Amino acid sequence: MYGQVHDGQVEANITESIIFMLLSERNLGPKLYGIFPEGRLEEYIPAKAMTCQELQDPELSTKIARKLAFIHQLEVPINKEPVWMFEKMDKYVRWNNLGFFVQRQF
Repeated sequence: MYGQVHDGQVEANITESIIFMLLSERNLGPKLYGIFPEGRLEEYIPAKAMTCQELQDPELSTKIARKLAFIHQLEVPINKEPVWMFEKMDKYVRWNNLGFFVQRQF
């Protein structure tokens, strides 16, 4: 079971669920069993984290890069423009201008 991790960012949660559903339908990810307001139910795939040595393997890294490139080229009904970072930066600048951040003196 996968729950909401975006802390109130409904649009991001919806976008993530749409992408997850599309990848699942195309057998490019775990099976999706259901979506509900608090999260989703998805297939468990036993796995382990890759080691640094495995990540340094050029053959394995190439294989991963090719699969990621394929996924990033898929036609999906979302905006692929990198707006998230700029929106966050604008938000923090506004907060700073409003005095939400206090300078610490050491």
